[in-house]
Amino acid sequence: MNERSIFLEALDKDDPTQRSAFLDTACAGDAAFAYVDAHAEHANIGFFFGAFLDDPTGLLEGAGKRMRHVKLRVERMPDEGALGDLITAAYRDIRRRLDDARP
Repeated sequence: MNERSIFLEALDKDDPTQRSAFLDTACAGDAAFAYVDAHAEHANIGFFFGAFLDDPTGLLEGAGKRMRHVKLRVERMPDEGALGDLITAAYRDIRRRLDDARP
């Protein structure tokens, strides 16, 4: 399973509870690194530690201490490669954090 298939499968989940449960199991063990949040006019792909990710194309939005998101709109989809790079970076970041937390 790669980040694209995780993303596409998460989008297929209409029920937020099912989507959340799927992402919990598709992520790095028990540690989630991203989420999908569907709204009427758009969807967000959010990253729990997005503020620490390199974002050379400026896709990430938000001003929180840790979290950032990419807004997806039918009429204005982000560059697929840049989004894939962010998803990969977020996964690697949480794996590193988990590895660093091990005794």
